[in-house]
Amino acid sequence: PPQRAAVARIIAEPAVGLFHCVGAGKTAEMAIGVMELRRLGLVRKPCVVVPNHMLEQFSREWLALYPAARLLAASTHDLAAEQRRSFVARTAANDWDAIVMTRSAFERIPVSPTVQAAYAEREIDGLRTMLATARGGDGLTVKRLEKAVARDAEQLKRLRDATKDRSVSFEQTGFDYVIVDEAHGYKNLDTESN
Repeated sequence: PPQRAAVARIIAEPAVGLFHCVGAGKTAEMAIGVMELRRLGLVRKPCVVVPNHMLEQFSREWLALYPAARLLAASTHDLAAEQRRSFVARTAANDWDAIVMTRSAFERIPVSPTVQAAYAEREIDGLRTMLATARGGDGLTVKRLEKAVARDAEQLKRLRDATKDRSVSFEQTGFDYVIVDEAHGYKNLDTESN
């Protein structure tokens, strides 16, 4: 029953956290959830990001559940600089049920500079809004926010001034759904908060 409920949540909700203990069947839930999303036509090209040491085991367990599934498994080696174009071409040209890749491989696919800049601008705008709200209050918060705005503005300037690499980008892969196994590995991302 907990696995059926988890798959139902994957289908019904845009973002789901599966926080079961080890051995409770999260791999099966993710595989079944993705295959059901594909069967229902809710996603076309899902990507599953797994810890580096889990690629083979994860793929093997998926194929045990769905022997006819079309999986593309990508390790860090498959996304080295010279292989990235080939990998993106393979993802775009074929109808995969899922692309399973290691975390290191996933992190090697950059988003386009345009998308990075737009994201950075939204973040800076949010910080400026927080700064405007905080100006009437505690000086420590204002100073911290002013430093954050200056830091992010400098990063945006460096991003815009950087030489543009004509390599492949995340947008070119065609991924329309991402599942991250062991998502707690991303928990320390930059968040402005009191």
